Amino acid sequence: MVQNELSRRSFVKSAFALGALPVAGCLSAKETAGVAVDPNLSVFLSDIHVSGKNVKGQPTYQNPLFAKVVDQVLAMNPRPKRALIFGDVALWNGRSEDYAESAPMIQRLKDAGIDLVDLTMGEDEHMYADDYSELLEIISGVKKLGISIMASPGAVKKEAMPKIKAAGADFYAVYQETHNRDLYSKLRLEQDFDFRYNQRVWAREAGMLTEDGMMVGLGESMEDRADAILTMGAEKCEQIRCMTFVPQAGTPLQTLEPMDSYMELKSIAVMRILFPDRFIPATLDVEGIEGMKSRLDAGASTITSIVVPHRHLAGVAQPEKDIESGGRSVQHVFDLVADMGKRIATQNEFRSMIDKLEERIRPKP
Repeated sequence: MVQNELSRRSFVKSAFALGALPVAGCLSAKETAGVAVDPNLSVFLSDIHVSGKNVKGQPTYQNPLFAKVVDQVLAMNPRPKRALIFGDVALWNGRSEDYAESAPMIQRLKDAGIDLVDLTMGEDEHMYADDYSELLEIISGVKKLGISIMASPGAVKKEAMPKIKAAGADFYAVYQETHNRDLYSKLRLEQDFDFRYNQRVWAREAGMLTEDGMMVGLGESMEDRADAILTMGAEKCEQIRCMTFVPQAGTPLQTLEPMDSYMELKSIAVMRILFPDRFIPATLDVEGIEGMKSRLDAGASTITSIVVPHRHLAGVAQPEKDIESGGRSVQHVFDLVADMGKRIATQNEFRSMIDKLEERIRPKP
């Protein structure tokens, strides 16, 4: 029986290590029989955002989407040996009802013989238990691969920042999305404006490079957009970005009129003119691969939201766009950049740039 006090940690232990939670909709013997398992095949799932039923104010639009993904994984032949689930199992705030609702769906993977290797929960009050031990373990584990790390775990306490830096994070990203306090209060109902703003201040004090981001299409004015660009520049964030808001069905903002990318491109161009030394991303998550060229032409210098095809991964604003076709794969992006007469920086070149930026913010003896 699932208790109201079900914690994130007990959820992980009981649902996945012990399989103790009640299961609905399990596979029958017919569904599991005769399917080969590839020991070298894994699936990566992210941001499942399952909501408990009948929780006031919480939409459940993600629940059938995740159930569909589980069906797709179980339909694979051969079947993967393991499934890794990263980030935001619960919808918003890590409620026990969210975990209880997701458990039967995830249990179906386990009942089919698929190992669940790792589960991380996203931005909620349970994610940073035990002095942020799990977050720090993830960062340090990835750091062993020898790559630069941008940590984006949401808004954390000030004392966590030096630990995140020590674990191996180079960048800390948390987007204010708007610097209009009134508009912000309508978008983030339970998070103080200054607490979120100070994330980047605290990260910088801890020795990390920082990223801020603005969104267009949220009902902001032209003055709001200009103010956001100037504020991000004044923060001295090494990476600043602009993204167009894409309304999602089943959410409180689903009725907002969608915008085209013109204002995003204009904002990127203004940021490049004002701040020629900053990293500015061209996201593939709004218009897919066809939007990359226009963003690079506008002044973007990095490419984000690259997604490997045929691995059951999804985007955020556009969960499926250009993914399975390979349009957002690394090689396709490389080829298109070359067609534009540009060159992708090597890892050593990027690391050299990061080292120089970190030297600028390192406290002087």
